[in-house]
Order: sequence, then structure tokens, then C-alpha cells
Amino acid sequence: MSDLRSLKATERRKKIRQLIRQGLKGVEMSERLGVDESTISEDITIIRDENAQRILSNKSFLDREIDNTLKALQNLSDLEEESWKIFYKQVEIRDSNNGNIVGYKEADSEIKLAVLEKIRQINIDRAKLLKLLNPTQINIEKMVYVEKMMPVLINKVINVVLDYIPKEKQVELLEKLKIIDIEEVTDGK
Repeated sequence: MSDLRSLKATERRKKIRQLIRQGLKGVEMSERLGVDESTISEDITIIRDENAQRILSNKSFLDREIDNTLKALQNLSDLEEESWKIFYKQVEIRDSNNGNIVGYKEADSEIKLAVLEKIRQINIDRAKLLKLLNPTQINIEKMVYVEKMMPVLINKVINVVLDYIPKEKQVELLEKLKIIDIEEVTDGK
């Protein structure tokens, strides 16, 4: 029985989220859904708590990701610095009689080529880490950008409707825009 209640509450909260996006007040939601206003109020509190929890979990996830990325970038920089030292290192030339240093010569070309290959690989790894080589990969910055831009886009659409659609059709179009079920679209239905 509690599973059925939980399922009903989940479905009701999904509908409440839609009604919140449409700008309805608690009383109006109560009337539409045929549920007591106190239940609506409790559901809204639960929805707000869930949203706050998602934001906090995203923040801690972001903080961990940033820390890990910065550590990995520092490791790559350290490795690259050591590689360049090897590339530019000069080998000592010693006198075979007394062992004294008589001069220096550059490292041989095989070593230099291997070091340059290592530096190239480090730069590829750095680019992958910064997601510069895979632009189709959705990253957190893109999700945040989309989240911030959605209200702006919706307002622009509404302004276009108000500017270019005849007055008698505006209400009908705005009502149709209101009832678009974002969750249904994102769930792949």
C-alpha cells in the first residue's frame, strides 16, 4: 500500500512541477489536481528540498572535478618540464686520462626525438583533460549555460509571439507553449 502512495505522490509532484513552471499558485494547483492545499504545500516543500539537494550534490561534484583536474594538469606540467630538461641537457665530455670535464655535447637525436614525442603526448593528454579534443562531449559548463539560457530563450519566444502573432491567436499559442511537458521530452517519450 505504501508503494502505491509513493507512486501517486511521485506522479503528483511531477504534475506540480509542471504547474509551478506554468506559474500557478498553491490554491490553483489544489483545484486542478483535486488535492488538499496542505498536500500541495508539503509537496512543494519536498520539491524545493530535492532541488536544493541536487544543487548541493552538483556543487560538491564540481568541486571534486575541479580539484582532480587541477592536480592532473599540474602533474602534466611537471612531467613536461622534466621532459624539456632532458631535451636540452648536455652530456659531459671527460678526458680519458684524468676524468676531468673537457667540454659538453648535446644529447643524441634519438633521445631528443623520444622526448619530443613524450611532450606531444603530454599536450594531447592536456587537451583531452580540458575537453578540447572532443567537442561533442557534454560537460558541466555546457549544462550550466543551457540552464541559465532557458529562461532567456523562453522570454524571447514569448516576445516574438506578442510582437508577430495576431492578438486573437496569442492566448492560444501561449497556452500551448505552457503545456509543453519538458520532463516527457527529456525522458525520450
